[in-house]
Amino acid sequence: MIRYEKKKSLITQQAEAEQKFLDIFEAGEYTAASPLVVGNPYLISPLTAMILFKTSVKQEVTLTVKGKEPEGDISHTFPADTVHILPVYGLYADYDNTVELVLSGGEREKVIITTEPLPPEVPVPTFCKGSREHMGDNVIFLTQTSKADALACDYRGDVRWYLTVNVCFDLKRLANGRLLVGTDRLIK
Repeated sequence: MIRYEKKKSLITQQAEAEQKFLDIFEAGEYTAASPLVVGNPYLISPLTAMILFKTSVKQEVTLTVKGKEPEGDISHTFPADTVHILPVYGLYADYDNTVELVLSGGEREKVIITTEPLPPEVPVPTFCKGSREHMGDNVIFLTQTSKADALACDYRGDVRWYLTVNVCFDLKRLANGRLLVGTDRLIK
């Protein structure tokens, strides 16, 4: 007799994880000075996080992941709102990452997000020659045709993002800045 194990899809797992942190957020009193921080919120990208908080008036927020040197800073300004659910990309592995929040009302806060070391299966680049002048705060996405994690490196070759699922071959950056990513189901 063959037994089949029913497994939740990644989309279902991610929806459940998101609902869990949103429920925690709604039940709490999170501010810019004391935000809710969720590491690896969608379960497949350990160098990402979400920072969630509320403000009494609508404010823009500029979020900066501080680099190991100033040239490594990655920043984004989010539109004015009172509910701030901010994705954080570009954390370093095995590091106490400083994330700076600057609100349009003048408030400045720092959040420390500590990450785990890169797992041995993450293919770290052996050579990268780039400059901040050339790349800005963009990253280079690397994907393999074999079973290896997709990753992104900054101008120094430091890994600033990776996936724990094999997305197969290629990532495409769309004109609006979003990424088009394959799926591990293609491999099966």
